[in-house]
Amino acid sequence: MILAMLGSIRTQRVRVSVALLGLLTAFNVNAGWFLKADIGQARADDRNYDNNTQVLSVEDRDTAWLLGVGYRYNQDWAVSVNYINLGKGSAELQADVGQSPEDYHRTVAKVTPALGHGIGLDVDYTLWENDKVSLNGIGGA
Repeated sequence: MILAMLGSIRTQRVRVSVALLGLLTAFNVNAGWFLKADIGQARADDRNYDNNTQVLSVEDRDTAWLLGVGYRYNQDWAVSVNYINLGKGSAELQADVGQSPEDYHRTVAKVTPALGHGIGLDVDYTLWENDKVSLNGIGGA
């Protein structure tokens, strides 16, 4: 039934959306599966650059977010896989008249703070829990 419905949908984007919606519905049926989302702020450390570089501005903070799916094995243990995006950094430099565009962009790349993105794996252990509050230890890579 589901395969017939997916086959009748014409665009790939809608197929993927319907498949994800079905997958999320399946997660809700099984009490062990969960979705997680986090939002916060990321800040990059200062980059080392030549003192002769005239930096006009540096943006080293951005909104960070995480989306993940996990499985709770029992009351104490859970594992999740997450996509983490720490945002983007930027820099503006005073252009040197004699500098080529390639050299300018190379210098900007050296000065611009690096905020990354990637996949993470978390293991969660519940240290303490009562009716309204819990204390968890989370480790991951």
